[in-house]
Amino acid sequence: MDRIFGTPEEPLFNDKYTAVTADILQEWLISLASINTKTITCPLEQGLFKSGEYAEFVFNSCDLFKMAPEAKYLALEIFDRFMVQHIKDLYSHVMQSESKHYQADWKSLLDRIKNQLKLRAVSCCQIASKLTSHYHIISASKARRFLRDHCGHRYAAEGILQSELRVLKTLNYNVTMPSTLTYIETLLEILGHNNREAEVKVYHAVSMQVLTVVYISYSEVYKRLFEVTVRSTPNKDR
Repeated sequence: MDRIFGTPEEPLFNDKYTAVTADILQEWLISLASINTKTITCPLEQGLFKSGEYAEFVFNSCDLFKMAPEAKYLALEIFDRFMVQHIKDLYSHVMQSESKHYQADWKSLLDRIKNQLKLRAVSCCQIASKLTSHYHIISASKARRFLRDHCGHRYAAEGILQSELRVLKTLNYNVTMPSTLTYIETLLEILGHNNREAEVKVYHAVSMQVLTVVYISYSEVYKRLFEVTVRSTPNKDR
């Protein structure tokens, strides 16, 4: 009866009713490692829009929408991939137009991109909400109210829908990628499977806090890591 009416707080690590086998865990890990290898080889500009103020805005928006952590990190991944591809597409369009005023055209497009940043971010939150929940999704009306009340932007419902569609089309509807949290939760599931005494729930809570800080303070964190690595690496020329 407790199982029916007292649903445990998610995520459920090593649950005796739903936990997967060691073989499946190994397959998940191999699959994620393969995806990660492809991600590492992505163009250098990938990742420009998932740190600092961009990450902070997406995270704050997701918190106000009361989205699950999984959706929050997925929304940021979608936003980053969309913005990079979106800018590339627009730049290519301007360069191929053979206009004598291409510099002015490009500047005008950049201004439009900046003005639409929050709209695009909210569209990515909408998509992430639909990918991670069947009942707690961000509708066009919710997105419209959020942009009006918290961002000072007024959009018609049609504009909200068109923006969401623009994100999907730009990414060729390829929006089901694992977020950073997926990797962490898989590793924690494996840890709990191998060590039943491990406080996996505690590690999970701490991991999410650290992950949020790393995203928002990305440049500073990696600068410090680089300095520590350089200092700890022996100089072969000495």
